[in-house]
Amino acid sequence: MRFAQVHCAYPMPLLVIVSSFISLIGTAGMVSAQLVIQQADPNLIQIDEQFLFRNIFRTVSSESQAASKLQSVLNVQIDQTTKSLDLTPQQRAKLALAGDIDIADFMHELKAAQPAKTQLTQREWSELHAKMQPLQQKISAGLHRTGSLFQKVLSTNLTSEQLEVYQDLEKERRDRQYRGAVMATISMIDGQLPMTKGQREQLQNLLLTKANLLDSMPDDYLRVYAVLYALSTISEDDLKPVFNEKEWVAIRQLRIQGQSMRSMLIQRGVNLQ
Repeated sequence: MRFAQVHCAYPMPLLVIVSSFISLIGTAGMVSAQLVIQQADPNLIQIDEQFLFRNIFRTVSSESQAASKLQSVLNVQIDQTTKSLDLTPQQRAKLALAGDIDIADFMHELKAAQPAKTQLTQREWSELHAKMQPLQQKISAGLHRTGSLFQKVLSTNLTSEQLEVYQDLEKERRDRQYRGAVMATISMIDGQLPMTKGQREQLQNLLLTKANLLDSMPDDYLRVYAVLYALSTISEDDLKPVFNEKEWVAIRQLRIQGQSMRSMLIQRGVNLQ
């Protein structure tokens, strides 16, 4: 048998800076790296039965594990929502039912996408990735977030006071996630392009106040890409004065890479403003 590099669903980093950071956060999210091609027919791509699950969930390798993980996420979300909004038993029951339906619908789509065989032609390989994309989007954005039955039931069954509290909590959650991603990305850049304390503070302030903010944050392993995209939306007049000429060359390349991430982030379910 021989190994061949095949098309990866995620973009490869363009700079050593990003490559170093990816090595820190792990390569679990950058799946579909090497696949075995049988020597008898080098045109067939060999996958295993766990391939779809690993590419959708990263840490899941079977249908039962996928269903269990989704149920655990739903349970946590219902518990947190009940506590935060002081839901009645009736409201909680409606949410649980809606969440169960979201999971059932997703598992049906997942089963439909599962290949019937483990040897694929290039066309079948491309079709598989096309089927995987919407599934990856839902998991990355959150199965019970925007557009889900869970969210529809939640928004229509809350009192006006509960809805106001919920919207405030969601904004706080998004802001907290984005701020954490910004700080992690600045640390990554600083590890390869050392900055002064003042530069780090200025860059953080620009990313928090001048960038086009994100309506949702993707999974952890994609958040660096999301922040690099946000970096690309800051005006050059605001950003360039923070760095000297040599530093700006590297920052400018990061901005170019960040802009190239736009379509991928949208495909992965990230809502960009």
